[in-house]
Amino acid sequence: MNSAICTIVVPAYNAGCFLRWTLDSIVAQTTKSFRCIVVNDGSTDDTREIAEEFARRDKRIQIINHGANSGLSAARNTGLRATTSPFVCFLDADDLMMRDSLELRLAPLLECDDEHVIGSYCGSVTIREDTEKPPRSSSCILKPVDFLSAGTRCPFNANQPLFFADKLCRLGGFNEKMVQAEDYEFWMRSLRAGYRFVAVKRHAVTYRSRSRSMIRQQPLKHLDIAIQLNKASYMDLPAQTTFDADVTTYTKKWPVYRQQADLAGRILSFVGMEAARRNQADNNADLNDLGVMLRTELPDLHQVLSRNDIRLHLKTGVARFHTEPQKSLEIKFPQTTALLERLLKTALQEPLPSKVDSSDTTFPFTDSVEFSGWNLGKTRQPSIVFLLQKDYHLETLAPVLKHLATRNIDCHVVDLSSHCGDRFLRSKAVELDIPLVGLSPFMLALYAPKVIVALNDWDPSVRAIFGAAQAAGIKTAAIVEGIQDYWDADINRDRGAYRMADAVLLPGSFDKRYFSDSKQEIHVCGLPRIAEMRSAPPLPLPSIPRVLINSNFSYGVLVEHRDAWLTQAVEACEQAGLDWVISRHPADLGTLHQDKVTPETFDAATRNSTVVVQRFASGILEGLAHGRQVIYFNPHAEQVDKFKDPMGAYPIAETTQELARLLENAPGLAELHRHAWPDFLDTHCANREGVEPAIAIARTLGDLFDQVETASQANEWRTNLRAVDMFSRSMFDTRKILANIRPTYGRNTGNVERREGRFADVLMSRSVNTIVTRSKLKLIVEAEKRQRSEGASIRNLHRKNLREVLLHIDDHLEIFYHKTKDTRLIGPVIRQVSRIYDHVFKK
Repeated sequence: MNSAICTIVVPAYNAGCFLRWTLDSIVAQTTKSFRCIVVNDGSTDDTREIAEEFARRDKRIQIINHGANSGLSAARNTGLRATTSPFVCFLDADDLMMRDSLELRLAPLLECDDEHVIGSYCGSVTIREDTEKPPRSSSCILKPVDFLSAGTRCPFNANQPLFFADKLCRLGGFNEKMVQAEDYEFWMRSLRAGYRFVAVKRHAVTYRSRSRSMIRQQPLKHLDIAIQLNKASYMDLPAQTTFDADVTTYTKKWPVYRQQADLAGRILSFVGMEAARRNQADNNADLNDLGVMLRTELPDLHQVLSRNDIRLHLKTGVARFHTEPQKSLEIKFPQTTALLERLLKTALQEPLPSKVDSSDTTFPFTDSVEFSGWNLGKTRQPSIVFLLQKDYHLETLAPVLKHLATRNIDCHVVDLSSHCGDRFLRSKAVELDIPLVGLSPFMLALYAPKVIVALNDWDPSVRAIFGAAQAAGIKTAAIVEGIQDYWDADINRDRGAYRMADAVLLPGSFDKRYFSDSKQEIHVCGLPRIAEMRSAPPLPLPSIPRVLINSNFSYGVLVEHRDAWLTQAVEACEQAGLDWVISRHPADLGTLHQDKVTPETFDAATRNSTVVVQRFASGILEGLAHGRQVIYFNPHAEQVDKFKDPMGAYPIAETTQELARLLENAPGLAELHRHAWPDFLDTHCANREGVEPAIAIARTLGDLFDQVETASQANEWRTNLRAVDMFSRSMFDTRKILANIRPTYGRNTGNVERREGRFADVLMSRSVNTIVTRSKLKLIVEAEKRQRSEGASIRNLHRKNLREVLLHIDDHLEIFYHKTKDTRLIGPVIRQVSRIYDHVFKK
């Protein structure tokens, strides 16, 4: 359970010594109830080691590691998603906080009940590049910031605000498509959504001026984005623009509101004078025409002035008519109270239809920058969402997306590469012209998928998302992209591969045997990339015989046999007197015969060889599809049975001598086995109905899409995703926890019923923590404050307020029970309450 009041997110990429100074300033905060999340964004220097050193000394500091560098916005969003505190702020890894920075910025928000306030902000001091310690906080002149007062300008730097975390999440976090001015874009988005920031009139953070900063390296690029954002404030929002916020959106251009704000005081004052004149003659005088006037001249009055300010201006006019000071007005003229309330009601009625036509308005954003956060409309369209981790997944998906487009089905492709460490997925997406959605934007934005598809459903993160989808009534599907050891015969763990998805799209009819015990929807669709190879014109054999040895011992599976297998394969080639090269899987960590590893892709290397020596791998299918003879070499006795029956398509060797003899007769092998290749490939990777695999996959997914009558309930879907994030610390460093989520469907046990997965426990844990954390928040803050000011005992303050806290929790127990009808929620909450008792009375 985490009862920290605030989370500080520190995105760090090759931060070096600056990170040490930054974390020193965080640890020194006067507010002790905080958590610091350092998001190591694929650093190649000692950033991770420095963060781990601080984490060992201070348990409030935690680390999340990106598998690959993803950018500043993505790192901030990862930290945001891992936040369980009510408040959150961001501090770049080279900036500093004054000692009372958190305390100063938290103070106004702890007492704030205004739904329009998204956070507070403080002043910033620029420091030299070599500054190690922050100066003391000092006073400064700052004003509240909203869409009007910002004046289209960037109001502050990313390290100055402190936010209500839930409001920040609802706006989708930072735009990961941007590499500069992403904070400016978010401020304008949040302000235009109707939120505002309160001012803390103290310098409480620093900004380090660095000679190699991004803005100094590309000033014109930064300027271009800033100009676009500035121009956008002078334009009406397109009609379909929507924000996921609970406040009113500023849909019109900034000058419209600015003009009304300038006029509002004068108009309201004179309307007050006229109302007072009429009221003097008749307490029930008709004021409807004054209301029409206000709504005509000030249609957005409720957005440019607060209710108190509107009342104040009206009262000024009434007082001016009576020539009385405002303080004595309602004493000498009691009837003015009723008059002011009538005027307020008139002023705040629904405005008249707007004369502004924004139907033809478009933002002046360039194609190089996607400001996706401004318009969530497309994300809310019913869609199919794909979760991808590897670059070759895109090659399978590309033709499928084209066929789905012909059915007018929206598709979103979610990039999980920063989570799994693949460095090539994004470049492949650019090559294939497939737009990607980052993991954080997907988790934070309000998508409305009907179907969620993965090519690997045993990955802990995918499994958690699938669980969230199934709990919200969303269909899940898994495409078997290549081949699989479904029964985990040679894998050191029980993955339950392809047992989480509601529907499984298999490469061939052979694979159906692995799902005979399951009630999942099973569809045989084929493999698009193998079908493409088979349809290509046959390639002539190289003039000089060459053996391709495919070393693909990866991901911890049978890797202890790697060197022996490769050594035996090479010895057999040498005995047969044949030239040989090695194709090494990117995740194969072997180092033997490095000088003989071909730089070609496996596909190209296969085309340039006459024989392919393989262990269990999709290379068997690819070799045969290219018209190359394959030999299955299994001296290490791997147990997976998929290729144990070659159907006459290739020979199997289990010793070096057997492999050498086969290679000596290599020219005649193809003639001996060629006749069996078509049937073998049809059985393992073809659609038996003769439909092109990409079309079969698209057709199957489209049919699943049509089966769901309506998109999932958006709030339930988002709640489920948020619960997963809270439980898993954004699905990066705590994947072992997520691995405990069981497959939805039983695996090889005869149990054909749908299992209740661990996901219900994830939601339960999140619900419990939310109740207890919020209940303890006020107690902790007051205890810290009084302990510092009066020397009071925190434990005594806990005792004093314990009854109030427990009553607050009890209030929620009945709500959660009636909402979920699940008694399993009650026990864990009671256990958490017991822990509070222990914390209060035993410590």
